[in-house]
Amino acid sequence: MTDDDFDNGTLPDFLISQKHKLVGLTIAPTRLQQIRKERRALGQYSSATQVRYELREAEKIFKKYGIPHINTTEFSIEEIASRILNTTGVERRVRP
Repeated sequence: MTDDDFDNGTLPDFLISQKHKLVGLTIAPTRLQQIRKERRALGQYSSATQVRYELREAEKIFKKYGIPHINTTEFSIEEIASRILNTTGVERRVRP
């Protein structure tokens, strides 16, 4: 999502028809800020204010559209994938 989406409080049009396939991901503000500071320490991008704003607005959009969401702060990528599969009811396919 972009700042425009946050300002409007809406999903982009192309996602609305696909919202039944969406799972939102969120993270603790302090952890996201830490990640962003490693990427780009200067500027608004990694500021606590910007991070809190984006997370708050994303969660509002998730709730508005009934999109299930997962807090990923403490999970590995494998655990996140497993939770998404559990949330969506998609069955795992294991190749022999």
